[in-house]
Amino acid sequence: MFQVILTCVMVGAIECQTSGRLYHKAYSYLAVGGLKVGVCFDEMMEDVMRLEASSSVECIAKCSSATNNNLRGINYVASVASCSCVPKLTDVWCNVTNGSKLPGCVAFFTHADCPSSFDYVVEVNKCYKMIGQLMEWDAARLTCNNLSAHSLTVDDQNEMTATIKYALFGTKDLTMCFYGYSVGYVFWTSGKQFLKESADTPFYWCPYPGVNLTMNFKSWNRGEPNAYLGSTNCLQYMIVYTNAWDDSYCYFGRCVFCEMDLVF
Repeated sequence: MFQVILTCVMVGAIECQTSGRLYHKAYSYLAVGGLKVGVCFDEMMEDVMRLEASSSVECIAKCSSATNNNLRGINYVASVASCSCVPKLTDVWCNVTNGSKLPGCVAFFTHADCPSSFDYVVEVNKCYKMIGQLMEWDAARLTCNNLSAHSLTVDDQNEMTATIKYALFGTKDLTMCFYGYSVGYVFWTSGKQFLKESADTPFYWCPYPGVNLTMNFKSWNRGEPNAYLGSTNCLQYMIVYTNAWDDSYCYFGRCVFCEMDLVF
């Protein structure tokens, strides 16, 4: 079977001309204590393919073809012409490691561009932004929507882990987000409960006005949610001391966690 090898060129980043995608040197905010550091992909992950290539540019071209242009990134080690392909996978934690643990490794990844004010989090392929300003829940959502994003939704345990780690990085200097030593930092998500009629009244993810999504993953603090019947409540996320969710009145001021979903 004939396989087409894409043409890729170095233009600061590496650009694959057939797909039009740019591949940048890989980095992570979560791997080393919230610092933006260069990383390589963990080659023990499932579905990693190994090839030979004479350069990182050739590695990306070969991997793009081998994955039918479904490529998240590559590792390349020049000394042994080692080329590892990491395909794009959904709902999977993308393991990365400090480059020093893979001697000679240089990694590149591709993703849809995050706005300059957002941070790309490779582990879950999301753009995140913390805003250190206290707002009511509606104002928090509007602020994120005005950035072409939405207030946080937590889809699974992987994103729960990523958002805890990122929030710890993003809240270091956001003292106004600190609620107390028994709770820690607190910020709004897009979770909302409309007119609680019983203990079983559900919460929904409401990232945009008129959009109410079923909440399939939950991580409530012990005894929560526990708001009064007849109230409308919003989901606040508490980190450091509890790392869990709590229901609260939507008119309280909380910091804001914005999220942007990426197409690829």
